[in-house]
This record gives sequence, C-alpha cells and structure tokens, in this order.
Amino acid sequence: MPLELKKCTSGFLAVRLHYSIDPDLWPPDRIAAIRAAIPGWRWNKEYEIDFSARSGRKVYDAFDPLVHILPTAPFDLSEALRYKAIDHGRRNPTACLWFAEHKPSNTVYFYREYYRPDATIAEHCRNILAKETPNETRFTLIDPSTHRRLDNANTTIADEYARHGLHTIPADNNLAAGIETVTAALVASLARWSFEHTQPHTWFKDRLFATDTLTDLAKTQAVYFHPSMTNTIRELTNLSWDSTADDAPDKSLCEQITQVDDHAADAVRYALRRPYARTALIRTNLKKI
Repeated sequence: MPLELKKCTSGFLAVRLHYSIDPDLWPPDRIAAIRAAIPGWRWNKEYEIDFSARSGRKVYDAFDPLVHILPTAPFDLSEALRYKAIDHGRRNPTACLWFAEHKPSNTVYFYREYYRPDATIAEHCRNILAKETPNETRFTLIDPSTHRRLDNANTTIADEYARHGLHTIPADNNLAAGIETVTAALVASLARWSFEHTQPHTWFKDRLFATDTLTDLAKTQAVYFHPSMTNTIRELTNLSWDSTADDAPDKSLCEQITQVDDHAADAVRYALRRPYARTALIRTNLKKI
C-alpha cells in the first residue's frame, strides 16, 4: 500500500509512505538498479518498510574477531584516559568493563571485564575494586535506572554502590543511539584495517562505499577489545535481531533484539556514549541550581 496509517503503542499515528506512491520518481529501472546494489534484507528494511527484515541477523555484524580483538592496546595506556562502565544485574550477571580512551588516535580499547551473576552489591564492589589499582579510572558509568528511587525507597542501587566504595555517574542508555555508536566504532576499525591491508574489508563488499568514504570512516572513533574479555566478545557476537518481530497491530514500529545475555554489550554502549552521559549530567545539575 503506497500510503498507510498505523497507531503506535505510544498512541501516535505513524504514516508509512511507500516509494510506489510516486511511479514517475521511481521507474522500474531505478528500482532494479538500487536493488542490485544492496543486500536483499537492506532493501526490504529501507525501501519496503519491513521492520522484521533483519530478523535473526546479528546486531553487530561488523564485529570481526581478527580485527577487533587485540592482545595489546594500539596505543600507550599510560597516555589514555581510563574509565569503567557497569550494567547492574540481580539474578542476571553484573558486568563491569574497563576501557581506555586515547584522544590523539580517536580510539577506545576495552582491556578488562568483571562478569558475575547472583551476588550482592557489596560483593560486586569488593571484587571490582580488587581488580584495579587506586585511582586507575577517572569515573564509573552505570545504567541510569540504578540512580532512580523505586517504591518510595530512601536509597537507590547507585547509593548502595557508593556506600561500598564505587561512586557512579548515570550512563546514556539510548538503545538505538547506542547501537549506532557501537556499530560506527566497529566499522571505523574495519576501515582502518582496509587501509593497513590496502584492500576493503569483506564487510564492505556488499555496501556502496567509495574510497573517500572509507577515509572519513577511518578518522572516526574506532574500538578494540582485549582477548581476555570473553563474555563481552561472546555477547557482541551473539546479539541478534528478534526473529519473532512482525507487523502485528500490537507491535511497535521498531526492531527488537532477542532476549539473550546483553549485560556486557550494554556496558559497551554506555562506554562509547560516555560524552553524552557527561553532558546529560551537567544539564541535570544545572537544573538543580
């Protein structure tokens, strides 16, 4: 249908405008040329407005262990700013990731992880602090929900972390923006690999990327992981788009992620969105003045 209205779960009306509404602008030869240049799922998602087109595909399909896993940092860690990012879990694992941000090379390197389910906040704090040297990190990001008071409680989960020696800052938890930020960093690493090996990485083979585009991508923030971060690597590798997503009336018009382990993957999002978390915190504090 060229034009379709659908009411979202939020109550807003969504307008779907299909390209076939304007046959003069979209003649058959133009459609055929674009379809031939991009993967079938991408055509269905972008042009046929199919929100389940990526069902079952990897969220981070740009992750290549041969490129993104490095036994040593691509820069001197002593010259980088270091931080932590925590995704808190109760029965699910709590994940804490240490990462270094090297501004001259615009690179982030994740070099250590803590990953444990079924433990108290006191145990998590004790174990996390035991893994690092004093003042190793500048600050710690955490899922912003831990800073909210629930059920009229006098304290928050973040307060409990602070009581046991881990003071935290609420992270930016915009899921869609976070996935885009992580994907962009993974792609930047692939672009750098392409120049180092004088050939485009295979990830680019079914995408329309000109050489100047690769040059621009290589300049953006890239990301790498230490091989000891097995849980983080496993989650980034396994995270997939929900294969049960469909166009049912009660479904929201968006892509869904499968309900699998994503605690370390969430912490990666928090880490790479670090600048936005600081900006949000400053705005919040200004409102309190």
